[in-house]
Amino acid sequence: MELTQIEIEDRIEERVNEATVGATIAALAGAALLFLLVAAAIALGDVFGHLAYGFLVVGGTLIVVTLVVRLVKPRFVRFREDRSGN
Repeated sequence: MELTQIEIEDRIEERVNEATVGATIAALAGAALLFLLVAAAIALGDVFGHLAYGFLVVGGTLIVVTLVVRLVKPRFVRFREDRSGN
């Protein structure tokens, strides 16, 4: 009985550690992406002659990408199989 409980606790601890690492990587990648998008918006604003235009282009591009991903999502997202056999 204790061995099963220890195994379950080890699995839970492993999953929590994996989630923590994943969240840390996601946060760092998000921060990097934010800096890159701001830099791109500033650069485009310089090209177009007004800073706001750069941010409008970047924001509009993100909206279009979001809509495309939303529409295509079911085609490339894998769903887990139901393990209960139902």
